[in-house]
Amino acid sequence: MRRGGSPAARGKRSLARKSTAVSQADQLMYPICSSLN
Repeated sequence: MRRGGSPAARGKRSLARKSTAVSQADQLMYPICSSLN
């Protein structure tokens, strides 16, 4: 494996980062949306 990782490993890492960011944003947005409704 080259230094820097394979594209698949890089994609998996960025995908994991994206999903955690989405879940964090979801936890932030959900109370706001539920209070608006």
